[in-house]
Amino acid sequence: MNGTEIYAGVYGVGVYKSVNNGVSWSLTNNGITNTNFSKIWINGQDIFVGTYDGVFLLK
Repeated sequence: MNGTEIYAGVYGVGVYKSVNNGVSWSLTNNGITNTNFSKIWINGQDIFVGTYDGVFLLK
């Protein structure tokens, strides 16, 4: 979670974001070149995704 945003990853598909407590989700891959990821982490307002191609900043 990041404030009111919830992030969830689906291996091989990408990262989803919900802004309404999980009622609906939108795919938010924003430049990720490989959806086979191993980590999602938050540092302040930044959302990072670790993939086999490197680390990507979602926001």
